Amino acid sequence: MPIRRFLQQKIPVYAAFLRQLPVFFYVAVLAAIVLIGFNEYGYQQTRQALDTVKQLDEQRRALDKVRQLALNAEASQRGFLLTVRSVYLQPYLEASAAMEPALEKVRGFYVGNPASLNKFSKLSASVQRRMAEMEVGVKLRRAAPDQGNWLATINTDVGQESMDDIRQALELLSQETRQRIELATKNIHTSVAFSRLAITLTALAALLALYLFLRQQQATSHMQARQQAELAAERDSLELAVRDRTKRMTELAN
Repeated sequence: MPIRRFLQQKIPVYAAFLRQLPVFFYVAVLAAIVLIGFNEYGYQQTRQALDTVKQLDEQRRALDKVRQLALNAEASQRGFLLTVRSVYLQPYLEASAAMEPALEKVRGFYVGNPASLNKFSKLSASVQRRMAEMEVGVKLRRAAPDQGNWLATINTDVGQESMDDIRQALELLSQETRQRIELATKNIHTSVAFSRLAITLTALAALLALYLFLRQQQATSHMQARQQAELAAERDSLELAVRDRTKRMTELAN
């Protein structure tokens, strides 16, 4: 086949050409390949770690939002219970409306992680229980402003216990997020150190290639100088032989 015949003809030529290349050429090529590979690996690792840090930061802010909404709702509800002024009720209504989407956003970060999802379930249950307690107080205060039934919702420790449960669940999730951020940060530092090591090794390989190149150049120069000396000696010997023969022929002619 033409392709097979072409390969049979060209491969020996290419092999002979590659055998003629100096060692420093292969060292330089190897250094370039290693540098490209290490840089690509470091880039991929750093990008992945940065993406993880970005996601964890969004997760942290989502947890902070749930915490802030719970605090705003509780403060607003208590202000309304004590004053019966609708201006104090507005932040509670806004927090109540925003709580479910905030919880759903937090839940999205833990899908596929059963342990973390279990912690989130405790947080969600505590938040929903506390929001339900506050809703009961608001309804009692609205239904009978002159009666003191609503006082039972703030004179007991139920609300405080629910808020403590919320804080505890948020702390567990926040602690997990901080640990993952620390791990991702360490991975970034490791990737940067790995890239620095790769650059150092490549620089050393380049220096080695330069050393081999200079050494070969020096060897070539010495060889050329030796050949020139041998040619000069041979030329001088020939000139001397020519003079001797010329001298003899001159003597014979006389």
